[in-house]
Amino acid sequence: MLNRAEIIGRLTHEPELGYTQQGTAYCQLRVATNRRINGEQVPDYHTVVTWNALAEQVGNLVKGELIYVDGRLETSTWEKAGERRQQVRIVAGRVVFLGRGHQVNSPVPPAEPEPAEVELDAAPQAPTARRRTRRTAAVEKEGLA
Repeated sequence: MLNRAEIIGRLTHEPELGYTQQGTAYCQLRVATNRRINGEQVPDYHTVVTWNALAEQVGNLVKGELIYVDGRLETSTWEKAGERRQQVRIVAGRVVFLGRGHQVNSPVPPAEPEPAEVELDAAPQAPTARRRTRRTAAVEKEGLA
């Protein structure tokens, strides 16, 4: 079975960085995406959570940043005041910052005018032969690659 979620959207709130009692970092993000219904743009809002080093890195983002999130869906169910509640969120394994000129942990903007794509992985991976960009992702999604 496959459990995978990919979204590109903007942060609607500042990231909420915190630590568990054991000292593990986590960060909750709220991301807005758009879809079309009868020719009109309709927003969808997603809750994204990151853990460990990735959480500390995305904690530096600001509201309005454009990001790509790759992760898995996770459903939580609980009862509150006798009422059953449910939440679906994305647990991110990878976050790519798509905002213009953003550098992680750097107060000085880069000199290059092109949009920066800074990838952060939850776990190190072996180098791939082909770097995935927004263009190649769109081509792959269309089934042209």
